[in-house]
Order: sequence, then C-alpha cells, then structure tokens
Amino acid sequence: MSLNKFQSIVDELLSMNLENRKFTTHARKILSPLQYLKEICTVHVDIGRCSGKTDYIIQKATKDDLIVVANQATAVSIRENIIHPENMNIIYGNTNFPRKPFEGFKIMYVDDPKFCFQKIDYYTICKFFLSEEIEQTIVMLGE
Repeated sequence: MSLNKFQSIVDELLSMNLENRKFTTHARKILSPLQYLKEICTVHVDIGRCSGKTDYIIQKATKDDLIVVANQATAVSIRENIIHPENMNIIYGNTNFPRKPFEGFKIMYVDDPKFCFQKIDYYTICKFFLSEEIEQTIVMLGE
C-alpha cells in the first residue's frame, strides 16, 4: 500500500470519528472527560509493521499535537525528519516526561502503542494532558 493511500485512510477514519462525536453527545453527559477521551475520541489503526505509521506522524503532526513513542531512537528519528522539530512535543518512556504539561494537545499520536505503554502508563498520559478546553483526539497507530 502506498503511503498516500495509508494517509488517506487514516485521515478518513479521523474524519469519521469527528462526525461520530456529533451523534454521541449523550456520552459526554455520562462519561468523565477522561473516559470520553479514551472511549469516544480514540482511533485505532493497525495494518502491520512497515506500513507508514511513523511517516504518517511525521507528515501530519503539528506543534499543537503530542507524539508518544516507545524509545529515544524513534523520537530522534521523528525529530530529524519532521519539518519544525523545535516545536514538537515528543515523549518516550519515563525519561523525558515533561514536568509541566503544555496546554493540552489537539491530537495525541501514539506510534506502536504496545511498546509505548510498556514504559509509559496510558491512563497517566491521558490524565496528565487532558484538556476540557480543546477538542482532543488520540490516534493509536499500531497494535
């Protein structure tokens, strides 16, 4: 599959997720903000390794987003390939978890969640970066 096709599919899934939220307004009333983020605002995509997941993040992430990766090598690789690395919020393991959260994130990209959440607790990240002021989305790319 070409990278452009993969990117189009993920973009469409994100669009569908945003559209779906319009029809799940009742969920905001019964779920905590953290539960809503994790259960309604999360998109999972996995079609196997070497399919363009990290490249998708490199192409799509902005300074308003958070990138979560499993290790420093992946963080360095993303910083080397992203357009404005100085503005990117990238965390990995517990080694560089920020002391103070930035003002939430618009999208949290998680590259290979299975590996990321061996070192970083998913619940802790979501709770730490939760913002009720911003419409947030979590994109899990990988298993």
